[in-house]
Amino acid sequence: MLSYSQQPLSDNTVVSINILSADTLVRGIYMNFEEFQQNSPSVTADFKSEEEKIPVNSIYNNMLVSRLFAWDENGYVPVNPNHWGICDGENVFINYNGKYQKVSLDGKFALFTIAVYSLNSQRLTDYLLDVTNNKKTQVFLSNVEELLLKENRALYDEFKKDKHKKMMLYTYINRLNKTYNYQ
Repeated sequence: MLSYSQQPLSDNTVVSINILSADTLVRGIYMNFEEFQQNSPSVTADFKSEEEKIPVNSIYNNMLVSRLFAWDENGYVPVNPNHWGICDGENVFINYNGKYQKVSLDGKFALFTIAVYSLNSQRLTDYLLDVTNNKKTQVFLSNVEELLLKENRALYDEFKKDKHKKMMLYTYINRLNKTYNYQ
């Protein structure tokens, strides 16, 4: 059995997605998934939120897409709501169901979390974004198991034997991401 510090056997799959190997994220608006992958937003004009009073470090996360404005010759105008997402130069936010959700860029399988608020509570739901094909999958035990089976048989075998796997889902996702070579 492998320890958590060892890399599981892998077929040395190379993931060539520019955003995962970029030294710097380009600030702008991604009109489609390919622009996100290439770290090349087609809209690089200045943009801002109408959420002026929210602290800058959390201004876009869970914000309605309709609150984003971009500069053009007429001043700040609303952005087409059908764009893929945005980058503030430090973070990437996916446009998911009309709200921005911050995306971790940890590897081939990036994580984002949806917060749903009700009268007295908040429920968080985690999703994985496959940066090679834009597939979004909710993080469940069975989904992680299926992902490991498809992507890395050695890690899957370890996962199946792990008595604490329900508490280790994110550890296994992280370990899977580390089995790829990023170029």
